[in-house]
Amino acid sequence: MQILYDEESYLVKMNNAKKLSFVTLLVLLLSSTSTADAYKLDGRIWTSTTNAKSITAYSVNIPSTYIAKINNSLSDWDLLPGSSLNTGTVNYTSSLAVFDNAKFTITRLDVQSMFGSQAPAITFSVVGGNSSQIYLDDSWAWSAYFDESAKIGHLRTVVTHELGHSWGIAHPWTRTDPNMTAAERASVMNATMTVKYTPNSDDIAAMAAMY
Repeated sequence: MQILYDEESYLVKMNNAKKLSFVTLLVLLLSSTSTADAYKLDGRIWTSTTNAKSITAYSVNIPSTYIAKINNSLSDWDLLPGSSLNTGTVNYTSSLAVFDNAKFTITRLDVQSMFGSQAPAITFSVVGGNSSQIYLDDSWAWSAYFDESAKIGHLRTVVTHELGHSWGIAHPWTRTDPNMTAAERASVMNATMTVKYTPNSDDIAAMAAMY
């Protein structure tokens, strides 16, 4: 089974909350489209769209004030044109056992110390494995804007972007690639520290291609 993640990650074997995730830095080379295409895919994560995709959050380290924003991010991806993937709402649990057994989770972690990433969040997904874990960096604060130098981010934008990785969408290329189309540059999957959480034509086309 090929296991992928976005380009900010490493080849990792990690046991966190009894989950194993294997990640490769080579996703840009393994993505299923070329740089000239309108979007890039890591590969379909969820083999079935029969059930709504609800994410589990552990109340011990995800504040209740995050839940509405995470629910909004889920709804941003719900049943986009041409896609049959529908999203549910956050399963907000105080049970560690429930969280440990969930296949789709969001939690807070010291991302920089563990993975060396400066990003506000990081996502581990198994292609075809019906499994994805989103980790919000606990050193970032959340507000209505971005200030990368102060580690202030817009939570809905970040979660909506990470959910795109959870579905199997890669970054369209790099944020400085002059060959990106206007739609690629404006997509929520193009990592730029700007507030944007509504999937555009590029994001919608990627979802329609997979689901």
